[in-house]
Amino acid sequence: MIDEKKILLDVIEELEELEQSAIWKNTTFGNIKKLSTTRRGKVGEHFIAALAKQIGFECKFPQKGGKNAYNSDWDLEIENFTFEIKTATQSGRGGAFQFNRIFTTPNVKYDCLLCVGIAPDNIYFNMWTKGVVATGGAGTLTSMEAKTNNSFKLIKRAEKLIPIKRFEETLLNMLAHLENEN
Repeated sequence: MIDEKKILLDVIEELEELEQSAIWKNTTFGNIKKLSTTRRGKVGEHFIAALAKQIGFECKFPQKGGKNAYNSDWDLEIENFTFEIKTATQSGRGGAFQFNRIFTTPNVKYDCLLCVGIAPDNIYFNMWTKGVVATGGAGTLTSMEAKTNNSFKLIKRAEKLIPIKRFEETLLNMLAHLENEN
């Protein structure tokens, strides 16, 4: 007798093994690879919020009807400035991070793009004002959609990002820069 459920479970287990590349096995942050990309994004947003709050910054998520609004132009407000947070895990091939769905059009409102790169045993980040991102100052933006320039991806290697230990000083510098722009 054919056991369809067992066949499917075997295929899932086999593909799950392939999905978890060798660089992620038995690592500090390996479990993040088990999450969907949407959930990884939420991990990055909540991680930055918790880290910023622990340092002493005032943070809040966008609200709608008294609840977190997950379909907002921005993901987190820190000290009255809005941050779009993108989270990526390091690829097994070449070690790059691919930050997806970056918007630079004027109708999408945020002050700063903050990218969080999660490696097997390290955390990296960098941040840029929206204007710097839009003019290519964060790096080359590649369109994610054929024949449009609405949504972009940004690929960064670990050496082009900042170790998370420097988050507080980098955020302070960015907040001062944003304050001076206003």
